[in-house]
Amino acid sequence: MLEGSQAEKDAKARGDWEAAREEFKKLQMEFDKASNDAKNASLYVDWQNGEFVSPSEQITPEMLTQVIERNQTFLGYAHNSLKMLKRLDKSSEVLQDLLVS
Repeated sequence: MLEGSQAEKDAKARGDWEAAREEFKKLQMEFDKASNDAKNASLYVDWQNGEFVSPSEQITPEMLTQVIERNQTFLGYAHNSLKMLKRLDKSSEVLQDLLVS
């Protein structure tokens, strides 16, 4: 669900699928680390520079905005998939006949 980096898009445009895969892996690792760091900062008290730091001191308004926007996007994707599955469930006999023939 992540939009590819410019480096990944450039590699795809060149037809360099190995480089595109590597660039995506880099982006994925960066995304996972940033997401995990934000999650941990929002849940746990941390020890920094000899002092305890609460979640409210670590989460910035910018971080919160990013999380809200990302959740809206990803939940939107999930909602569309759920709608499709509900339609498939309601019309299972019709689809079964189509698939069998």
